[in-house]
Amino acid sequence: MSRALSQGASFPLAELSPEDRNADIQFMLQYGNHKSAKTNSEIVTDLLKEDIERGFALPLPLQAIHSLTHKEISISPLGCQEQDTINELGEIIKKNRLTHDHSFPGPSGNSPNIRTQSELLPPCKYGHCIKRIIKYIINLRLRHPSTPIFISKFDFDAAFRRCHMSLESALESCCVLNNLLIIPLRLTFGGSSCPNLWGTFSETICDLANEIIQNEAWDYKVLFDALSNQIIVPKRIPPDVPFSPALPLAIDVPFNDKGKGDVFIDDNIFITPDINDNIERIVKAVPPSHKHGVPPKSPK
Repeated sequence: MSRALSQGASFPLAELSPEDRNADIQFMLQYGNHKSAKTNSEIVTDLLKEDIERGFALPLPLQAIHSLTHKEISISPLGCQEQDTINELGEIIKKNRLTHDHSFPGPSGNSPNIRTQSELLPPCKYGHCIKRIIKYIINLRLRHPSTPIFISKFDFDAAFRRCHMSLESALESCCVLNNLLIIPLRLTFGGSSCPNLWGTFSETICDLANEIIQNEAWDYKVLFDALSNQIIVPKRIPPDVPFSPALPLAIDVPFNDKGKGDVFIDDNIFITPDINDNIERIVKAVPPSHKHGVPPKSPK
């Protein structure tokens, strides 16, 4: 994390010969962007414009690529992916996400993602998040059969855009739009290295929050982030709804009645039994990431 903060996050990439690199660049300039980006050209332009205005990307005239030939540059096609999200009212709405297809190869058969040396990246732990959460909840229900269990999700807005890239990795992640060479300055959505590199931040934040929650010396009424005051009151199910019983587990889960968190890329997920002041402690330990002043979702 220290290296990423001081020098920018870096992709560990295998070497590419100057001949292969030049052939790939020429191919990408002729190919352009994917059909999804061309079909949604106005949306893609607006999304890139926002990235540039927020300092997340640097636009240069396309001719500048000739001045950067001594640098190791790669160009990847843009795409526009439509997905569902939830607004502040809990309604499902459509959302367009700009993607950098770093997996798309040129004539060399290589691309930034294909060249990524994954063994040199920090380990990625996301795949087991849901298993750890479920086992912890079942363990709580076994020991507290009639106690409400709360779960909350705090989301990092534009997570990858919060992490600077090194100069070398930024030049390996270029794209082209409207006769401009766009150099991303933050992690992109499409780089296979990005989840691992971002994980050094999100997992550290989650680990630190867990340490704070368990610390008996911490007075959450005195030391907390003011953003946590804006979290909505937790929602409770009706008291006449029965709790489902839990079946015994085949493994031993560490005893923890104060609650704990886990992380999946940009989502911090925290669970706690409704005992003593558990909910207040978790709310104060993990203030949410705000976006445009929209209040965060309440824990349920």
